[in-house]
Amino acid sequence: MNRDNLPVATDVDITTVAFQFILDKRIFSKFDVTKQLRNNGFWVAHSEVKTVIDEMDLPDNYDAELIRIQGRPVYVYCPDNRDSSAYNPFEISDDSKKTPQTDTGAKVSSSKAASKKMFDVHGRFSVSAPYVRNAGFGAGSIVAVKTNGGTITVESGPGMFGARNLKVDCYCNIRIPKCDFENAFDCVPGKIEVKISKGKIEILEN
Repeated sequence: MNRDNLPVATDVDITTVAFQFILDKRIFSKFDVTKQLRNNGFWVAHSEVKTVIDEMDLPDNYDAELIRIQGRPVYVYCPDNRDSSAYNPFEISDDSKKTPQTDTGAKVSSSKAASKKMFDVHGRFSVSAPYVRNAGFGAGSIVAVKTNGGTITVESGPGMFGARNLKVDCYCNIRIPKCDFENAFDCVPGKIEVKISKGKIEILEN
Protein backbone atom coordinates (compact mmCIF):
# COMPACT_ATOMS: atom_id res chain seq x y z
CA MET A 1 0.00 0.00 0.00
CA ASN A 2 1.30 3.43 -0.98
CA ARG A 3 0.94 5.05 2.47
CA ASP A 4 3.52 7.77 1.76
CA ASN A 5 1.83 8.90 -1.49
CA LEU A 6 4.98 8.26 -3.51
CA PRO A 7 4.88 8.56 -7.31
CA VAL A 8 3.76 5.25 -8.79
CA ALA A 9 6.28 3.63 -11.14
CA THR A 10 4.97 3.24 -14.68
CA ASP A 11 5.83 0.49 -17.16
CA VAL A 12 8.30 2.95 -18.73
CA ASP A 13 10.00 3.52 -15.35
CA ILE A 14 10.31 -0.24 -14.85
CA THR A 15 11.76 -0.94 -18.30
CA THR A 16 14.11 2.07 -18.04
CA VAL A 17 15.72 0.63 -14.91
CA ALA A 18 15.91 -2.86 -16.44
CA PHE A 19 17.50 -1.60 -19.66
CA GLN A 20 20.01 0.47 -17.67
CA PHE A 21 21.09 -2.75 -15.95
CA ILE A 22 21.46 -4.29 -19.40
CA LEU A 23 23.46 -1.32 -20.74
CA ASP A 24 25.73 -1.63 -17.69
CA LYS A 25 26.13 -5.37 -18.49
CA ARG A 26 24.98 -6.33 -15.01
CA ILE A 27 23.54 -9.62 -13.80
CA PHE A 28 20.17 -8.77 -12.27
CA SER A 29 16.86 -10.20 -11.14
CA LYS A 30 13.33 -8.80 -10.99
CA PHE A 31 13.91 -8.19 -7.28
CA ASP A 32 16.82 -5.87 -8.18
CA VAL A 33 14.56 -3.83 -10.46
CA THR A 34 11.95 -3.54 -7.69
CA LYS A 35 14.53 -2.47 -5.10
CA GLN A 36 16.12 0.07 -7.44
CA LEU A 37 12.76 1.66 -8.22
CA ARG A 38 11.89 1.89 -4.53
CA ASN A 39 15.32 3.36 -3.78
CA ASN A 40 14.62 5.92 -6.51
CA GLY A 41 11.58 7.08 -4.56
CA PHE A 42 8.85 5.26 -6.48
CA TRP A 43 6.07 3.09 -5.14
CA VAL A 44 5.84 -0.16 -7.07
CA ALA A 45 4.38 -3.60 -6.45
CA HIS A 46 6.81 -6.42 -7.18
CA SER A 47 4.05 -8.27 -9.03
CA GLU A 48 3.88 -5.36 -11.50
CA VAL A 49 7.64 -5.50 -12.03
CA LYS A 50 7.41 -9.26 -12.69
CA THR A 51 4.69 -8.73 -15.30
CA VAL A 52 6.59 -5.99 -17.15
CA ILE A 53 9.94 -7.85 -17.14
CA ASP A 54 8.28 -11.06 -18.35
CA GLU A 55 6.95 -9.15 -21.37
CA MET A 56 10.28 -7.49 -22.21
CA ASP A 57 12.30 -8.58 -25.21
CA LEU A 58 15.79 -9.29 -23.91
CA PRO A 59 18.76 -8.49 -26.18
CA ASP A 60 20.36 -11.46 -27.94
CA ASN A 61 23.37 -11.28 -25.62
CA TYR A 62 21.23 -11.78 -22.47
CA ASP A 63 19.78 -15.03 -21.16
CA ALA A 64 17.37 -15.78 -18.32
CA GLU A 65 18.79 -18.43 -15.99
CA LEU A 66 17.09 -20.13 -13.06
CA ILE A 67 19.36 -20.30 -10.01
CA ARG A 68 18.74 -20.98 -6.32
CA ILE A 69 19.39 -18.33 -3.67
CA GLN A 70 19.11 -19.51 -0.08
CA GLY A 71 17.10 -22.44 -1.37
CA ARG A 72 14.67 -20.31 -3.39
CA PRO A 73 14.49 -20.48 -7.21
CA VAL A 74 15.16 -17.07 -8.78
CA TYR A 75 15.47 -16.08 -12.44
CA VAL A 76 18.48 -13.88 -13.15
CA TYR A 77 19.24 -12.10 -16.41
CA CYS A 78 22.84 -12.61 -17.40
CA PRO A 79 24.96 -11.37 -20.34
CA ASP A 80 26.69 -14.05 -22.42
CA ASN A 81 30.16 -13.20 -21.14
CA ARG A 82 29.20 -13.45 -17.44
CA ASP A 83 28.65 -16.46 -15.20
CA SER A 84 25.35 -16.43 -13.30
CA SER A 85 27.18 -17.80 -10.24
CA ALA A 86 28.69 -14.31 -9.89
CA TYR A 87 25.24 -12.85 -9.14
CA ASN A 88 25.09 -10.99 -5.82
CA PRO A 89 21.49 -10.72 -4.54
CA PHE A 90 22.58 -8.13 -1.98
CA GLU A 91 24.38 -5.77 -4.38
CA ILE A 92 21.38 -3.45 -4.32
CA SER A 93 20.26 -2.88 -0.75
CA ASP A 94 16.71 -1.85 -0.02
CA ASP A 95 17.60 1.55 1.41
CA SER A 96 14.29 3.22 0.53
CA LYS A 97 13.27 3.23 4.20
CA LYS A 98 16.68 4.39 5.43
CA THR A 99 16.80 7.70 3.59
CA PRO A 100 16.74 10.66 6.01
CA GLN A 101 13.70 12.85 5.42
CA THR A 102 13.88 16.61 5.06
CA ASP A 103 11.26 19.30 5.05
CA THR A 104 11.36 22.58 3.16
CA GLY A 105 13.74 24.27 5.61
CA ALA A 106 15.77 21.29 6.73
CA LYS A 107 19.31 20.63 5.57
CA VAL A 108 21.37 17.47 5.35
CA SER A 109 25.11 17.56 4.87
CA SER A 110 27.83 15.02 4.30
CA SER A 111 31.60 15.34 4.21
CA LYS A 112 33.96 13.11 2.31
CA ALA A 113 37.64 13.06 1.51
CA ALA A 114 38.46 13.63 -2.12
CA SER A 115 40.73 11.12 -3.83
CA LYS A 116 41.27 9.48 -7.20
CA LYS A 117 38.27 7.31 -6.35
CA MET A 118 36.12 10.41 -6.01
CA PHE A 119 35.55 10.25 -9.78
CA ASP A 120 34.43 7.26 -11.81
CA VAL A 121 36.22 5.87 -14.87
CA HIS A 122 34.51 8.54 -16.98
CA GLY A 123 35.75 11.35 -14.72
CA ARG A 124 32.42 12.05 -13.00
CA PHE A 125 31.50 12.64 -9.36
CA SER A 126 28.23 11.01 -8.27
CA VAL A 127 25.81 12.71 -5.92
CA SER A 128 24.12 9.59 -4.60
CA ALA A 129 20.42 8.76 -4.69
CA PRO A 130 19.52 9.42 -1.02
CA TYR A 131 20.76 13.01 -1.29
CA VAL A 132 19.23 13.55 -4.71
CA ARG A 133 15.83 12.37 -3.46
CA ASN A 134 16.08 14.55 -0.35
CA ALA A 135 16.67 17.56 -2.57
CA GLY A 136 13.45 16.69 -4.40
CA PHE A 137 14.93 15.60 -7.74
CA GLY A 138 13.44 12.48 -9.31
CA ALA A 139 14.91 10.02 -11.78
CA GLY A 140 14.84 11.47 -15.29
CA SER A 141 14.49 15.10 -14.18
CA ILE A 142 16.77 17.84 -15.54
CA VAL A 143 18.99 19.82 -13.17
CA ALA A 144 21.21 22.86 -13.73
CA VAL A 145 24.79 22.72 -12.44
CA LYS A 146 26.48 26.08 -11.80
CA THR A 147 30.10 26.65 -10.80
CA ASN A 148 31.28 29.86 -9.20
CA GLY A 149 32.91 31.25 -6.08
CA GLY A 150 34.27 27.92 -4.86
CA THR A 151 30.86 26.25 -4.94
CA ILE A 152 29.07 23.83 -7.25
CA THR A 153 25.32 24.39 -7.07
CA VAL A 154 22.68 22.02 -8.43
CA GLU A 155 19.14 23.34 -8.86
CA SER A 156 16.06 22.50 -10.91
CA GLY A 157 16.77 22.96 -14.61
CA PRO A 158 17.09 23.61 -17.36
CA GLY A 159 19.46 26.43 -16.48
CA MET A 160 20.63 29.38 -18.53
CA PHE A 161 23.78 31.51 -18.90
CA GLY A 162 26.56 28.96 -18.59
CA ALA A 163 24.82 26.37 -16.44
CA ARG A 164 25.39 22.73 -17.34
CA ASN A 165 22.13 20.82 -17.75
CA LEU A 166 22.31 17.23 -16.53
CA LYS A 167 19.75 14.46 -16.35
CA VAL A 168 19.23 12.54 -13.12
CA ASP A 169 19.91 8.93 -14.10
CA CYS A 170 17.53 6.03 -13.55
CA TYR A 171 19.40 5.14 -10.34
CA CYS A 172 18.55 8.66 -9.08
CA ASN A 173 22.22 9.74 -9.11
CA ILE A 174 23.57 13.03 -10.50
CA ARG A 175 26.96 12.56 -12.17
CA ILE A 176 28.96 15.81 -12.29
CA PRO A 177 32.01 16.00 -14.60
CA LYS A 178 35.44 16.57 -13.05
CA CYS A 179 35.88 19.70 -15.19
CA ASP A 180 33.13 21.39 -13.16
CA PHE A 181 35.23 20.86 -10.02
CA GLU A 182 38.22 22.35 -11.81
CA ASN A 183 36.10 25.35 -12.85
CA ALA A 184 34.66 25.88 -9.37
CA PHE A 185 37.90 25.48 -7.40
CA ASP A 186 41.53 26.39 -8.08
CA CYS A 187 42.22 22.66 -7.88
CA VAL A 188 40.16 19.63 -6.88
CA PRO A 189 39.76 19.96 -3.10
CA GLY A 190 41.18 17.44 -0.66
CA LYS A 191 37.85 17.24 1.15
CA ILE A 192 34.36 18.33 0.17
CA GLU A 193 31.05 18.94 1.89
CA VAL A 194 27.69 18.23 0.25
CA LYS A 195 24.77 20.29 1.55
CA ILE A 196 21.20 19.41 0.64
CA SER A 197 18.07 21.49 1.02
CA LYS A 198 14.75 21.30 -0.78
CA GLY A 199 15.40 22.02 -4.47
CA LYS A 200 19.13 22.62 -4.04
CA ILE A 201 22.43 20.75 -3.64
CA GLU A 202 25.70 22.55 -2.85
CA ILE A 203 29.20 21.09 -3.04
CA LEU A 204 31.85 23.09 -1.18
CA GLU A 205 35.44 22.65 -0.10
CA ASN A 206 35.64 21.50 3.51
